[in-house]
Amino acid sequence: MSTASKTKNGVLELTFAKPDDSPDIKCQAITVTVPVGTGATDLASSATPIEHNYSGQGTWHVSKQIGEHAITFTCTPEAPGTPPTVVFDRTRRFTLDLSAIPVTRAPGHAALTITALTTLTNDWETRPVSTDPVEKHLETIADFFFRSFSCEKPQVNNGTSVVLRWEGSEAGTEYWLSWDDNAPIKVTGRSHPSHALTDTTTFVLDARTKAEDGVTVIHHYLSTTVTVKNPDIKAKTLTATDKISVTDTFWADNKDSKKTWARATTFEGEVVIAGKNTLKVGGVITAEEGVTIPTMKKLVVDTIEIPSPTGSRKQVVFNSPVWIQEVVLPTGTPAHLTVKGSVDVSGTVALNKIKSTVNSAIELLNSINQTAGAISTTGNVTATGNVTAGGNRVLRAGDTLRFKSITNRYLSEDYDYGRDHETVMAARTLYNTARWTALHLSSASSLAETPGSEQQLAEPPRADQASAKPEV
Repeated sequence: MSTASKTKNGVLELTFAKPDDSPDIKCQAITVTVPVGTGATDLASSATPIEHNYSGQGTWHVSKQIGEHAITFTCTPEAPGTPPTVVFDRTRRFTLDLSAIPVTRAPGHAALTITALTTLTNDWETRPVSTDPVEKHLETIADFFFRSFSCEKPQVNNGTSVVLRWEGSEAGTEYWLSWDDNAPIKVTGRSHPSHALTDTTTFVLDARTKAEDGVTVIHHYLSTTVTVKNPDIKAKTLTATDKISVTDTFWADNKDSKKTWARATTFEGEVVIAGKNTLKVGGVITAEEGVTIPTMKKLVVDTIEIPSPTGSRKQVVFNSPVWIQEVVLPTGTPAHLTVKGSVDVSGTVALNKIKSTVNSAIELLNSINQTAGAISTTGNVTATGNVTAGGNRVLRAGDTLRFKSITNRYLSEDYDYGRDHETVMAARTLYNTARWTALHLSSASSLAETPGSEQQLAEPPRADQASAKPEV
């Protein structure tokens, strides 16, 4: 019961059922009247704070009517029939819970008035239901009790709080609430609102009393669990024996400067590295369908190594320009591209300089097509084949030439015998034909042609020409 300094709130739990040895009972209504006042026979000092709830099969409607010295609760079922009727058989139970009852300060016994509109056949009548009176007395340590620790809702949405309730004695008892890894907090009364829940949480309520020596603390524990829909899961270690499915976004957060480790992982959607964060891989990245870098975006690498082909061909395809930035490396070596195999280019390679880093010649196995600009060199150009410009052969040292006039006469160094040869005297500049065409006969440096020392004129000289000596 209450004291002058504190109001004690009581709880009544009234369960209705038929006796085991009686026939089934039809019921249309149950009423419970609680006496209100300040006397020894009154249970509540005020009717307003009293709360009600129910449990049992089916749906019931509970209404309350506050009078001058009493509060009456009327319970009617929602069932077929007019008026609605339920049958109390051996399995049916109906429990009316009355809580937050401000118990009066006067010790004594408070009698409840309970009636039920029932019948065994069809003789409906409001009949009294007997029950023991409620005893009120001052609570002592010997009256310790602790029970019914629960939550208002067993499941809530993410970010929602819940009210925790329990029943227990107050004399010489302290209540401490804890959850997860949080330190226990001291709570008072018979209820406490939780924080906003983001994950399924188990609450532990510790009722602490003193032993007979008045020093040793005795702990009494009750727990209740609240399930959270779509929770935020926080775990030290998470092991999935099958797979982890993410319908929206998978965030690997390392704001605490710790690493997120992933072994064999399959992503069916896109993997986005947000902001300017970096993806660091200590092993190998294998891309079966290739790696695509958006247009004009950077791919900064130290070394790209293509293993030797074993079966299918290994290749790297660049659809955008590839820039090798000229920066000084720690060793003092400029940035460079090293290819130990071959490079196949179907488009155009734009180069400012070509330099052999091994002090050997650069070997070109196919032709070079210079469409614009010029090719210049400060050294020698060596070609094992022919060199042409504009479709015409370029003269090289050791080439043998023959000049032909527009009248199909050939230029020769000899006396004029009146035939189809024009004579050029060595001691003077005299050309009978103004325009000449140079015809290539052979290249002394070509492996495919006859050396100059072994070449023969296209038309052998006559006998009288063979002994003739040029005029000096």
